[in-house]
Amino acid sequence: MEYKLIVQDSENSEITEILKQGVRSYSSAYFNGVVGGDSFVIYTQNKEGKVIGGISGNLGRYAKVAWAWVDEEYRSQKLGTKLFNELDKFAKSKGSRYILLETFEFQAKPFYEKIGYECIGTVKRLIEGYDCHFMRKEL
Repeated sequence: MEYKLIVQDSENSEITEILKQGVRSYSSAYFNGVVGGDSFVIYTQNKEGKVIGGISGNLGRYAKVAWAWVDEEYRSQKLGTKLFNELDKFAKSKGSRYILLETFEFQAKPFYEKIGYECIGTVKRLIEGYDCHFMRKEL
């Protein structure tokens, strides 16, 4: 077999989509419809139109949060809770049974626990000596 290797130092959405479809196709025999479905984004803007927080990821029987963030200026104002409550409703309406996410020890583990997530696993010192927590919430 002949092939060539290509290394790119920037995102290539076309190739990423081929890779996602390949993994989904292979994994469907094991996890039919569980993860990797449609992408979603839930976000909020201030009155000037600036994005001040949001959540993005994928939906399936399990929703997977890829990114979640709230601007520091807007933290401690229940914005994160409102965003995640909206995710709960949205994911449930799309047939998801759980929401999965991961967070490092310096990020938001106590916040996620407060809104109903449970830590289902921890990888000690995953990157730069920080623990990574894998969390799940049943809908």
